[in-house]
Amino acid sequence: MDCELDRLQYRRLDAWFDYLEKRTQLGVPTNTEIENFAEMKASRDILVHNRGIVNEMYSSKAGRYARCVVDEKLEIIEPYLIDCWQLITKVVSETSAAAIAKLETSMSNG
Repeated sequence: MDCELDRLQYRRLDAWFDYLEKRTQLGVPTNTEIENFAEMKASRDILVHNRGIVNEMYSSKAGRYARCVVDEKLEIIEPYLIDCWQLITKVVSETSAAAIAKLETSMSNG
C-alpha cells in the first residue's frame, strides 16, 4: 500500500478523492467540492511554483473553476481565502464525521 500511496501523491486531486472513496465508501465530499478544492490546490501550486503567473497546468487542474487564463497574474483576495477556509473546514468535518459514523456502525455490527 505504501507504493500505491506514493504514486498517488503526484496525481491530480480528484484521483486522491477517488482513491479514498474506493477504499472507504464515505460518499463525501461532493464532486463540486472536489472541483473547487482542485482549483484551490492549483492556485497554491501557481503561487509556489510559478510566481503567481497562470499557466496551462493551472487551467487543466482548476478545470471549470479556473479564475484566470494563461499568462494572467493570479490574485488571492480575502473573500477567496474565506471561501477556501470554509470549504476546507466543511470537507474535513464531513469526511471525519462520515468515517466515524461508518466505524461506529461496523463496530456495532460485528
